[in-house]
Amino acid sequence: MLRIVDGYLEMDDVNLYELAKSYGTPLIVFSEHRILENLEAVNDLKKIYSRLGIYYAVKACSNISILKIVRSANLGVEVSSIGELFKACVAGFKADNIIFNGPAKRLREIEVAVRLGVKCINVDSASELVKISHVASRLNKPVDIALRLDVPVKSSGIAIRSTGTKFGVDVRDIDGLIDFILKSRYLNLIGLHAHVGSQNTCLDSWIKSAEFLSSIYSMIESRGIKLNHINLGGGLPVDYAHEAQDIPPIFKPSVSDHEIVKLVTDTLRRNIGDVEVYLEPGRRIIANTSLLLSSIEAIKLKNGEKWLIIDAGWNVLNSVRVLRWYYEIASVNKANARELSKYRIGGPLCDGNDVFHDLQGESQGNPILPRYRLLPKYLEVGDVIAILDVGAYLLDLMNNFNGYLKPEVLMIRLNRDVVSIRSREKLIDLVVGEVDAEGLREAYKVLKMMGYEEG
Repeated sequence: MLRIVDGYLEMDDVNLYELAKSYGTPLIVFSEHRILENLEAVNDLKKIYSRLGIYYAVKACSNISILKIVRSANLGVEVSSIGELFKACVAGFKADNIIFNGPAKRLREIEVAVRLGVKCINVDSASELVKISHVASRLNKPVDIALRLDVPVKSSGIAIRSTGTKFGVDVRDIDGLIDFILKSRYLNLIGLHAHVGSQNTCLDSWIKSAEFLSSIYSMIESRGIKLNHINLGGGLPVDYAHEAQDIPPIFKPSVSDHEIVKLVTDTLRRNIGDVEVYLEPGRRIIANTSLLLSSIEAIKLKNGEKWLIIDAGWNVLNSVRVLRWYYEIASVNKANARELSKYRIGGPLCDGNDVFHDLQGESQGNPILPRYRLLPKYLEVGDVIAILDVGAYLLDLMNNFNGYLKPEVLMIRLNRDVVSIRSREKLIDLVVGEVDAEGLREAYKVLKMMGYEEG
């Protein structure tokens, strides 16, 4: 996907420096080739277990163009809101290939899901089960459901843990939920759902989750309910570290998709037989398909340390601040440079936490992220860097902090055509929705007064 040609970084044979100069920065670039490659890889997991179903987690990236590529690979989708459900339908997914998840489904959302006839609604609480029952009864339409369980699994090998949090029903409540379901004419319990956590590099936690779900599966079937699937959620890990050294192992997993699927399905088969197994990968499909191009706006020396100030911060790449996530960074227009130097990197925002290292960890003596990044020694203002593997949880978490505009998003198609899949915001977008028609006319006058031409 990436290579260096004549000192410039290319993606899919397209010069990234030329893209940055043509479209401006910050700029996000996706590779259709890599997306399709990842989709083929997850589909290949079905060769390990033929009853495996793959449902892309839309929250990882809900862009319509990307959803259409996912659909072309015959995957289903998992959605967590009416908005994601809407976008999935716009992208062409049929309702019977959509799993509806989420911990706070409103009555209107449930009604839409039941009317559409989604494949399954994952029930997150007893109160939600009652709401689903009322909606299904009022519409006189049975609905297929799965219980989302809070699996008692803990591990330091999980980047973002979902167990022991707000999600799922407590195992102690299952008997009461089964009693309620058995009395209903409209609730068809067909499966169990769990999600241990994102970027799950711990094989033992995958196995323990499968064993726990197997035991609950057997208990429910002993009460006369025939289930047809177990959904293990997402969590397939991605390599973010590449060749970098001294990076926490959570960012450089030593386990493979094949190992995880083989161990999980062997465990389930041994305990409950050949049940359908669902996975909901998001990060695994989209993370390494995209990079963020950012220009150097300032270079400074502070306390003996070199600093690069770039035009993309946590307003674009939110997980750097919120999750202290690691991303590799490379030079775009001086990619062949042999002499390197250590840099601290900061974004453009008026926030001391808008940096690409771990301020909190450094203050406590246990930083997760490296203090410096190695980049060409003779960088200049105007040079461009690439932040790699940013595809997951990027577009859907961007914001307008400090009045910065959300950047344009491009995709390099298989034939090397470069197309825009999301337009760059304009200044006028910052006030649309906040002013009436007269206020909007005034806003355009202000733009003219400022002499600011919007492209």
